[in-house]
Amino acid sequence: KSYRKILVGLDVGTTKVAGAAGQVSYDGAVDVLGICEVPSFGLRRGNVIDIDSTSRAIDRCLNDLERMCGINIASARVGFSGANIATIPNRAVVAVGHPGNEIVQEDVERVVHAAKMVAIPPDRSIIHLLPRQFIVDGYEGVTDAVGMAGSRLEVEAVLVTAATTAVQNLMKAVGRAGLKVKELTLNTLLAAESVLSPAEKEMGVVLVDIGGGTMDISIYEQGGLVFSSIIPVGGEHITRDLAVGLRTNLEEANRIKEQHGCSSVDAAREDVIIEVSNINGQASRQVSEKFVASIIQPRIEEMLEI
Repeated sequence: KSYRKILVGLDVGTTKVAGAAGQVSYDGAVDVLGICEVPSFGLRRGNVIDIDSTSRAIDRCLNDLERMCGINIASARVGFSGANIATIPNRAVVAVGHPGNEIVQEDVERVVHAAKMVAIPPDRSIIHLLPRQFIVDGYEGVTDAVGMAGSRLEVEAVLVTAATTAVQNLMKAVGRAGLKVKELTLNTLLAAESVLSPAEKEMGVVLVDIGGGTMDISIYEQGGLVFSSIIPVGGEHITRDLAVGLRTNLEEANRIKEQHGCSSVDAAREDVIIEVSNINGQASRQVSEKFVASIIQPRIEEMLEI
């Protein structure tokens, strides 16, 4: 089996840095070479707050992935999140300049470029421009306008923006780990590629990706993204609630969440007993699964209400 190239993806999250490498064959299939993850300590709510710590986590993840796959990794597509993401809908129009009114790739590039010409604050950067549809002489719903005849080409698009400093800090952390960023991609787009079918995107669907420090929300309709928002609440907030409610440390709270956590008090059992060590990790006491659920459920309800 012959391979065309090797691709590497890196997800820099609040609680972990995850990486994956795969070989792409000439028929378009992907063979996964390796997947790894390491704990992350340099981010809060999706944003880098400690470049050195983030860089070390990225470096550890890359080293593990290189050992696993037997390759040297120089560049990767980096997925990112953060509470500073915003979406802006925009439209643009250009006149078709080609003789015979045939739309060429240059016309598409011109109208997409024109859609980027929107006033945004100087402290924000455009990360993505996502065309939702093209409109040729008033005819809507065109996904690929190249080769069509028309004198007027419009695009309806969604611009994804992020705080410039947040992007710069992430790029610095990745750069310090010796990695070149091939492309910076919003995590919600990558999640959608993984789990949503074309039919769901067409009919209308909300995708909620609950991470350690953020909830990434994206709404798809008529095949494209119409709205994305990132809320600074995630799994680590449940961990902190448990640490306070059970009077223990964060590591023990996270263990209990992962091994015994239940989001519904009604579904939890009173007769399932859990050992909880104290904040120093020494003496322990016993609580029921139902008691643990009584701490988790209000936070889950709040997250879903938000």
